[in-house]
Amino acid sequence: MSAIRVTRRQWPANRRGSALVEFAVCAPIMILFVFGAIEITNMIFLKQALTSSAYEAARVAIQGQRGAADARRRAEEVLVGRGVDDSTVVFDPVEPRDAERGTPIRVTVSASAAENSVGPQRFSNAMTLSASVNMVKE
Repeated sequence: MSAIRVTRRQWPANRRGSALVEFAVCAPIMILFVFGAIEITNMIFLKQALTSSAYEAARVAIQGQRGAADARRRAEEVLVGRGVDDSTVVFDPVEPRDAERGTPIRVTVSASAAENSVGPQRFSNAMTLSASVNMVKE
């Protein structure tokens, strides 16, 4: 019985085809993971931007005679600074200036995830993220 001898030159030639098949199977999965991770990271950033914007607007809204217009302006400053598009700011009560001292003021900021996506993949087409902050009128 003779042993089959494989030299170094023959091994890579035989292996090349299977490596190509393995790459063809794994590459789309890895690309999907990378783009998914980018999209999830973008969602976390958007949620944090909305939370910061709602907090800053609530801080303005609870102060003395400052109203919804001043608070909305502050929220939009934060959102523009973070590059967030297509957002809405809602106050409850509608005009915080008219609220009595000790009244809870709620500020809700929301934005479309699709409008704020960084890539073409748009895994979150129909999603709208929002953040709310409650503070007591001073």
